[in-house]
Amino acid sequence: MKSAPAHAHEKPHHPHWPLAALLFAGVFSMAWAGPHGPDAWIRVACGRTILATGALPHTDPFSYGAARAPWTPDSWLTDVLFAKADALGGPGLVRALAAAAAAAGFALLLPISHGNPLAAAGLLAVAAGSAWTGFLEAPAAFDFLFFAVFLRLLRPRHRFRLADGAAAAGLTALWANMHGATASLALALAFLKAFKASLRSATREALGYWAMFAACVIAFSWNPLGYGVFEHLFADAASGATRWQTALVSPAGALILLGLGACALTLQQEFVTTLASATVMALSLARPGLRPLAAMAACPVLALALGHAVKPRADTPKRVLRWGVPAALLILGIHYAVVVRPLADARGYGAPALEGAARFLDAQGVRGQMFNDPALGAELIGLTGRPVFVDERPGLYPDAFLAEAEAWPRTFPALDAVYRFDYAVVPRRREGEPARALDADPGWREAYADDFAQVYLKRSGGGR
Repeated sequence: MKSAPAHAHEKPHHPHWPLAALLFAGVFSMAWAGPHGPDAWIRVACGRTILATGALPHTDPFSYGAARAPWTPDSWLTDVLFAKADALGGPGLVRALAAAAAAAGFALLLPISHGNPLAAAGLLAVAAGSAWTGFLEAPAAFDFLFFAVFLRLLRPRHRFRLADGAAAAGLTALWANMHGATASLALALAFLKAFKASLRSATREALGYWAMFAACVIAFSWNPLGYGVFEHLFADAASGATRWQTALVSPAGALILLGLGACALTLQQEFVTTLASATVMALSLARPGLRPLAAMAACPVLALALGHAVKPRADTPKRVLRWGVPAALLILGIHYAVVVRPLADARGYGAPALEGAARFLDAQGVRGQMFNDPALGAELIGLTGRPVFVDERPGLYPDAFLAEAEAWPRTFPALDAVYRFDYAVVPRRREGEPARALDADPGWREAYADDFAQVYLKRSGGGR
């Protein structure tokens, strides 16, 4: 049986193009101006390896310390896309892809409101400002887009259409190859839609949606890891971004907690939207890396809940100019003052710190077994192509090995006795001046130093 038509402002394709364009531009600007993450160094290097060999790696190709550990990326398609973009337009194009994906996700959620698009846009803009850790050049940037597209696809209350089922299955397969660690959210959304249909729709309609869910489950396995990708479930979200985390005591955390509270008001009104958003928000309480996505997911339920207290107002061009533009400029200004300016000196992909050290190693023909600080591993992989000792990829190294590598100012002599390093690349500025461990060792000498890194060579003749 067909449901009653939705209110005009609840229709998912109600046009809001001027406001949506303003929101897209604002979020894109936040993502573009934000700090760079180190994760993209490995993403681009992995993509280059896949393009060069025509195959996915099954063991780690970048670190000799990993001892050829099993490693197949769960985001190989993003890695290839980043590598292609890097070859065509450098880091700027890679940043633009990640920023556009995140901005499109926020803009697509704008129509989900109860008659006041300007209020919905304000919520989304605030959420974007608090979700900046998810805008780094990483597969997680595409989660915003996939979640929003799924919500827009499955939210409408109409009869099952084969085209919608095929689109859901195709999007699931794409998500599983671009960021397999979070693609299980697609299965959760498809299940919610099928479950909702089984409660109120005719048997034939319900069977159609359950068939769509089954197709999504099958499509989910169309990735190099198959259903083994469940082993990576939210793995890169366990500790948040590689360098920065989104705390619960933050604007994002406030949005998440308010969104969970608003679910009680919107559950009967918007079953699929409410439970889909609640799923992401609940998971983010334990998985910090999901909090940027959860901040965005909170916006639809908060916008719908505001409909109980705020009068409907159309987003006419005049209102957009009068209220939307000044609000956008204010939020961008706050974002610049709170995030962009304090982190302007942060180094990462697109803002390298080890260019000088890399040029020295190449110019002097330094070869052999390299030791490196774990925090420098990703950039050394991306800049030099040399096998590193260790990096910060989660789950690749045994915990005991990683603990010893991170404590290298104390454990370096023991590590050197086992791995027989020929040269070392360590950070120049770090609390406690860890390079003293090398300065005090008569078997090592400093050969290069700049503001970011130091290179040491073994005096015994190794390293050349």
